Amino acid sequence: MARGRRSDYDLDAAPLDDSGGQAEVFRARHKATGLEVAMKRVRSELPDSLARMRREIDAARALEGHPHVMPVLDHDADAKWFVMPLARGNAAAFAAELAREDALRTLVAIVLAALRDAHAAGWVHRDVKPQNILLLSSGDWVLADWGM
Repeated sequence: MARGRRSDYDLDAAPLDDSGGQAEVFRARHKATGLEVAMKRVRSELPDSLARMRREIDAARALEGHPHVMPVLDHDADAKWFVMPLARGNAAAFAAELAREDALRTLVAIVLAALRDAHAAGWVHRDVKPQNILLLSSGDWVLADWGM
């Protein structure tokens, strides 16, 4: 699937949520497989925006295979976009379910495991917040947005 070609994907016309900062995320479909994914792309190609996107791609690649770090499935060589699994929502959207002590304890343990392993590999997440803790369709929680 990963060929680094934007033309491999069909994007929805509007972003999933237009409140993002330097990037926007679109629901997309991989043309060859029909797999629904999310494509994150920079809003502008200013050096700072591209560097942030590059850090996010590099962190995901360095932590590849970690069950609680958002994987990068495909990306542009110039760090203008990358593809990740499509999330069902973020921790803020699941606040009612996470109000249960056992669910919240599990989520905190998952985030701490991701941070522990990332720190051991030399990566620091500078924007841990409910919006960056995503629930995948598999039911797994992952920590995303390593670009800051």
